[in-house]
Amino acid sequence: MSLKLLVLSDIHGSKDAATLANDHIRSLGIHGTVICGDITHFGERSWAASFFRELDGKVLGVTGNCDPPEVTRAYGDSGGVHLHMMSHHMNGVSFAGLSGCDHSREDILHFKDISRGAQVYVFHVPPYGIHDHTGRGIHLGSEGIREVVNENRPLLVLSGHVHECPGILNKDRITYINPGPAAKGHAAFVEISEGRIVTSKLL
Repeated sequence: MSLKLLVLSDIHGSKDAATLANDHIRSLGIHGTVICGDITHFGERSWAASFFRELDGKVLGVTGNCDPPEVTRAYGDSGGVHLHMMSHHMNGVSFAGLSGCDHSREDILHFKDISRGAQVYVFHVPPYGIHDHTGRGIHLGSEGIREVVNENRPLLVLSGHVHECPGILNKDRITYINPGPAAKGHAAFVEISEGRIVTSKLL
């Protein structure tokens, strides 16, 4: 059985993002939408919950540095799954996530432990050196996240945060995707079947 995912990040309170997402969900036969954070732009929990409810199908993901702490509860409010520091299974695929931007060493080590064996990692911030450079060439990725990914070796790493650097990279048998900002109409599609990525593309 395959799992088809729509990947969104950096929504930043865009009212049009849900409409665009649902167009993709319906046309591609999506099973679930993965959110890589920055749902709001320092907005309210109620807005995020309403956004999630507008999306067809299951929603799971993390929050970003532009999401106030109460936005994390919007996942539960809408029947979604907040992946922060936990693992979750969907259609035989295992997920683990880490919300936020500035992670302590303790957070990184805890995530490393709880995420062992998960196939899909969901972050807001990318690993250092992967989809993380700004137009000025500054790297905004996390060295701690890179360490976890290199040690635990998931199948797929999803992240956002760096608007200027959307893309798909296959490196050392790991696929990295930054879908680009949904606030500007960007998204990504990935299909997983029998422990491998069948299709991945930017939308």
